[in-house]
Amino acid sequence: MATRITVLVDDRKALGGMKAEHGLALWVEHEGHKLLFDTGAPGHTLVANAAALSIRLEDAEAICLSHGHIDHTGGLAALAPRMGGVDIYAHPDVFVNKYAKASSGGWHPRGIAMSQCQLEAVGIFARLSKGAQEPFPGVLLTGEVEREARFVPSTPHLYADSPVGRIIDPFHDDQALVLRGRGGLIVLSGCAHSGIVNLCRGAQRLTNPQRLLGHDHIRAVVGGFHLVGASPQLVQATIEGLRALDPEAIHPCHCTGDPALVALTQAFPYCTKQLAAGSVLEF
Repeated sequence: MATRITVLVDDRKALGGMKAEHGLALWVEHEGHKLLFDTGAPGHTLVANAAALSIRLEDAEAICLSHGHIDHTGGLAALAPRMGGVDIYAHPDVFVNKYAKASSGGWHPRGIAMSQCQLEAVGIFARLSKGAQEPFPGVLLTGEVEREARFVPSTPHLYADSPVGRIIDPFHDDQALVLRGRGGLIVLSGCAHSGIVNLCRGAQRLTNPQRLLGHDHIRAVVGGFHLVGASPQLVQATIEGLRALDPEAIHPCHCTGDPALVALTQAFPYCTKQLAAGSVLEF
């Protein structure tokens, strides 16, 4: 069956009548299953855009979360009244309190919109794992991936609570959604706090642990790359890492940042296409 990915929430909009906000939500249809990858920011953008595209959020069989930031989990509050009985797949640290530290020294909460108890009260249960999960055949979450430091974005202003106090967020909860089909892998990223190259490599290790030749081809890399404000060195390292992976298509959005978008387009002129709310990909 065909794979179809629809951008429901993004910082930009591709169609008139759509709303834009800082956040990401992707509607995924793969091998007969429908699921939501991230839920956008607080507000009703997710619900409004889904309605504009004639997508019934109630048809989702699962919600998969890339990490616990509010711009990826804020839509849960709008979804909860209509989505009882749907499981959430995530890393345990998705429920850790997260913050952004202002230049003035103040703290701004950035964590998940609803607690685990609040979700369970409306019939939404979390399936939590530090390792990989497979909600449906051919639909996988990477869990924690190995990280090569040169691909990891620097975010010294983002913090999380820990047993020893408030620390710079290690983003253990950051993970990718992987769609496996006959043509290869489609890797979906929320923000790629682990580094988009590291997430792609993690997807390959997960689906092809024995490193069999030709069994881990990447058809597409889709989502936020968290290169906004990135150093030229990080952008160049990311380009070199992606070039080694040789994906057929690169579709950045959300937190990728305009300078990085320009650099990616110049490096991969025939396979880079920016996404926005209302964009649809079919494979």
